[in-house]
Amino acid sequence: MQQADGISIYTGAPATPMEIASETAKIAVSFPSLDKLFFTILAERLIRNNYTIDRLKDAVAYLIDNFHYPKPNIADIISFDKKVKLYSYNEVLVLIDQNKARFEDFYRHWVGDVLYRVKKSEAETLNLTPYLKSQRDPQPSDSNN
Repeated sequence: MQQADGISIYTGAPATPMEIASETAKIAVSFPSLDKLFFTILAERLIRNNYTIDRLKDAVAYLIDNFHYPKPNIADIISFDKKVKLYSYNEVLVLIDQNKARFEDFYRHWVGDVLYRVKKSEAETLNLTPYLKSQRDPQPSDSNN
């Protein structure tokens, strides 16, 4: 999943129904007061949000390890994500001006028709480089030239 403020570290195919069932079973054991309808709606939302198995495993582990209230809600799971920051051109210039970075420290990444930069060190550590878009998608006006 991707937004202008960052790119998710979770990439790949969505979790399968069997993987979703396995992970939600851990929630059921950890929070036995949740009813079956909760898990039906949760599974639907996980599928709709294209949750990957790695993101789901991390979300479930985080929920089990950190939740302090009587019962979690679906948003506590769905909202879980880890992102790498996307830098605007001006943000990169500020870092360069402060001697904290160089242009060579960033990959180019397009989100729609807006160019951002991603720190190479973060992208490589998290294995995101295959998912970065270094070229802008063709625009309808491009074919008219």
